[in-house]
Amino acid sequence: MNHIIAAGTLTEDPGTATREDGETMTGFTLAVPREDGSGLADYMVCRTESAGLAKYILDHLSAGTLVTVEGELHIEAYRDDDGHPCIYPLIAASHIRRVRTDAVEPYNANVTLPEDVPDDPHDMWEDDEAQLPF
Repeated sequence: MNHIIAAGTLTEDPGTATREDGETMTGFTLAVPREDGSGLADYMVCRTESAGLAKYILDHLSAGTLVTVEGELHIEAYRDDDGHPCIYPLIAASHIRRVRTDAVEPYNANVTLPEDVPDDPHDMWEDDEAQLPF
């Protein structure tokens, strides 16, 4: 089964693009903090082709918004301008939720974050019973 849940902040405002086949995609890049205490984040492209989810993303999310994203993990491949093969993780999003948090210091100075991003992603849920599935 291919199912991923990631929690992080949008690094920039969401955008849309049209594929070669004419289908429209909406997406953003998510900065996901590592849990090893290093203060580093992994950056994942999140994308959807669902019109309803795309509307929600464009209407309610912006740079710095803390969200959880559910979907499938895809590894996308392309060649850069010099012809070298490159790969990157992509979340084909099926569900996105804004996360309510308490005020703490931002975890990564390279990303514009709201003042209320938690140090530990497990602290994002109001209910202590709620746990990430990993």
